[in-house]
Amino acid sequence: MKKVEFGMIWRMYGKQTMEVPDEITTIQQVRDYLRTHWDEIPLPDDGDYDPDSDELDEVEEINFI
Repeated sequence: MKKVEFGMIWRMYGKQTMEVPDEITTIQQVRDYLRTHWDEIPLPDDGDYDPDSDELDEVEEINFI
């Protein structure tokens, strides 16, 4: 048998908290605020694997090792 190295992609689900400005009073305003600041929000420290979400990265090279 030979070994190969390849990329895998999978999803995780976790919850995060953050503060929003006091003038935000509706869930829709919260959603809009989160979308606007999405790149500033860190990933959750604890998360769970999203079952059956794993797939082969078909863009990354596959190498014999």
